[in-house]
Amino acid sequence: MIETIPSGTVLHGRYRIERVLGSGGFGHVYLAHDQMTNQQAAVKEYLVTGASGQEQLRHEARVLSQLHHPNLPEFLDTFIEQGRYYVVLSYIEGDDLTDLIRVTRQRNEVIPVPQMLSWILSICDGVMFMHSQRPIVIHRDIKPDNIRITPSGTAVLVDLGNAKAAADGARTLFFIRHQGTPGYAPPEQYPGGTGTDARSDVYALGGTLYFALTASEPASVSNRNQSIQQGRPDLLSLQEQLANNPPEESPEANAAASSVWA
Repeated sequence: MIETIPSGTVLHGRYRIERVLGSGGFGHVYLAHDQMTNQQAAVKEYLVTGASGQEQLRHEARVLSQLHHPNLPEFLDTFIEQGRYYVVLSYIEGDDLTDLIRVTRQRNEVIPVPQMLSWILSICDGVMFMHSQRPIVIHRDIKPDNIRITPSGTAVLVDLGNAKAAADGARTLFFIRHQGTPGYAPPEQYPGGTGTDARSDVYALGGTLYFALTASEPASVSNRNQSIQQGRPDLLSLQEQLANNPPEESPEANAAASSVWA
């Protein structure tokens, strides 16, 4: 694990680190104050190895800079400093969907299903936009923790620092030990798998929808479809999204959510 950067450190001559937002095998995500714009930003770091790694990350940054969508954070900057690579995105205030659901349940309340589905559909719109890019952009870590509900009630898919660009028909080869979350990452994203493509995000959306409707983490593939049939037998599309072996033609992100609306 990369050591954390002390609070007060200024990166790239403008980003003053305030605190750690999260950590993973890649490094850390920091909340920073942009001294140039007087705005908060999310700064994600990576340990860069070799010239090819730097070039790959620069390419990913160029792709992210093209993503402008109301349900995605805005790409702001990228830079390399002391052997670490940084991606800067707009900081999205609000509560993540996981905490929002659990706090609501602790109050013996329930988020109305139409509201929940509206948020999920908004995220599907953002994912569909990513998948429409050329080269296609795959998020690779869609989960309730990465869905932020803003004070105004907008759902935003955060943590784009895991996103990966791939040529049409190609699969990425970053596996679960580097990216993705067990229960939401599809089987092909684990070591020994075939790598990720757009269907991997649809699978993760299915797991996210499962949590949104049940407040339970997705179970193993062998158990989850049985649970869906018992609890919500009408959600056939959800079972398809959570298939152990994704078919050659999986539903697109918007089609998967729209089928639930129906």
